[in-house]
Amino acid sequence: MPRRPRRTAEQWKVLIGQFDAGSATADAFCQQHDVNPKTFQRWRYQFSSKIQRRPKPKGFVELKQRAPPSSCSDGFSLHLGNHMHLELPAMPTAELAALLKAVARA
Repeated sequence: MPRRPRRTAEQWKVLIGQFDAGSATADAFCQQHDVNPKTFQRWRYQFSSKIQRRPKPKGFVELKQRAPPSSCSDGFSLHLGNHMHLELPAMPTAELAALLKAVARA
């Protein structure tokens, strides 16, 4: 299989502009222009004005309490990203606090 030609950053800008102006899917566009889809997505992310970059979180994020504490939680659900989800049953608030502190130390 012959190697695909290397493109300059300027050539990638032109390709991304053509894609943004058209109506083809990314896969169809890549096939039409003999472009590796993963490479295309990397360059598209770098140049496209349609894609907004989100800053990557660093470390722990402070959580603020929305309601006054009660003596018992209604359960606890935490979405961690990458399809990870943690659910805890209802338990006394003191036990939940102790569990979260133990997890934070681990």
